[in-house]
Amino acid sequence: MSQNLISLSFTGEQLAAIDAALSSLEQEFTDLIAMPAYERRQLTKMGNKSEAFCRQAIEVLSANPYVLPQNFDLAELQRDLAALDQLRPRLIRLSRLLERATDTETVLGSDIMSAALEG
Repeated sequence: MSQNLISLSFTGEQLAAIDAALSSLEQEFTDLIAMPAYERRQLTKMGNKSEAFCRQAIEVLSANPYVLPQNFDLAELQRDLAALDQLRPRLIRLSRLLERATDTETVLGSDIMSAALEG
């Protein structure tokens, strides 16, 4: 076998621990939502540039709540921003882990394909 980019195996204990950790994450993230792509496309989105505007607007609104209509839920807006700030670092970690797992899957497949063709 001329290509062997990775040599990987999991013990039963490792797999059980991984599955338990994933189950724990799924349990703790039960409030996360999934939406169809067509709904996602219709959303007003906050990008990197507009985030600064949104944060500044929240500060101004918080300092001047009397200018808001009665049905405007400023507290909910503040909770949304706090939740976003709490979620982001965890999403970064999850994204990095997913990227490593996907790269490992690709490399394992490449090793298998190369060996099968060589054989």
